Amino acid sequence: MKYLLVSDYVSYLYQKSFYPKNAKVIVVKPIKVASVTNGDKVYDHYYAPMSSSIPYPIHWWVQVKVDLDGGKGRDSLGQCYNVDGHNGISKIVVMYTSTKVTYEIHFYDEDHPDPAIDASYDWTRCHILYPGRDDTYGCEDIESITVEGGTIKFAGTWSNICANGVCVEQTYAMQMWPQHETGERPYSNSVAIYVSNVWDHLMDTVDSNPDMDKNWGYTSWT
Repeated sequence: MKYLLVSDYVSYLYQKSFYPKNAKVIVVKPIKVASVTNGDKVYDHYYAPMSSSIPYPIHWWVQVKVDLDGGKGRDSLGQCYNVDGHNGISKIVVMYTSTKVTYEIHFYDEDHPDPAIDASYDWTRCHILYPGRDDTYGCEDIESITVEGGTIKFAGTWSNICANGVCVEQTYAMQMWPQHETGERPYSNSVAIYVSNVWDHLMDTVDSNPDMDKNWGYTSWT
């Protein structure tokens, strides 16, 4: 567990180094206004009152459903998980200039796939590493991405591992050694961010758990 805690803390500090200087700041708590089912997908629509002057708006935020509702099972690589959920997005802190924007995403909690580890992991994070974070559902998780120059920067929050020209996506139930990688993807107005490719909210624009049910959240920003 020591590795998990240290890597989480180092990643958090690294992410903050990419925050824009002299930025405008808006704290957004998305308001759910509709939920639509289309086939096997559930689309939750949120109203998010944000300035339209922000560059690079991101509308789609996708989570595996067990991250929200809890459950037992196996991820797309057959790794086991047993989580209690309640890990949805509580708010998004948006820091932006005319050319750069950072989305600081706050989750109510993050669930280690082994409940025997999760309780002590939550306690240590909220009482030692990050005192003051909300502990209603375990311990609040904070991750961020930055968009600049048409590129999304995942600084310590990327779920993709690349070595020697080969890239492999980590999946939801990575237990002891999830890697906080750094990488980039091109931005588009229709891009979707898969915020729970791994249980500790490592993310990408690519879905690393295609066999798991998802919740698609849409924020309008207007």
